[in-house]
Amino acid sequence: MKRFYIIISVLYSILGIIHTAFTPVFYNMNSVDALWFAGTGFGLLFLGLLNLAGIKSNDKLVFNLCISANIISAFLNIFITVMILEPQAFIGIILNLILLAESVFFRIKLNR
Repeated sequence: MKRFYIIISVLYSILGIIHTAFTPVFYNMNSVDALWFAGTGFGLLFLGLLNLAGIKSNDKLVFNLCISANIISAFLNIFITVMILEPQAFIGIILNLILLAESVFFRIKLNR
């Protein structure tokens, strides 16, 4: 289970890197839209890295932060998916929901 959680966290981080890397493909780099698009990619990357840090630390407080961040991100991803209906949004929400479930399961495991 820990290995799967690590894989999902890494995949989510990679999704963030890819998202950010595609910024110049979709936007003029001198625009506010480009900054928002790149910032969203960095948000994905940071969420994946936060979960990796939680796995490494085995600290309950860090996991509570991971779970909170995963819940907030899941709500945002649901709204994004409903609004844009594109494949990358569905990939993002699926990975995000798996990440949320894994963080909750890992936190429960820490209580034992």
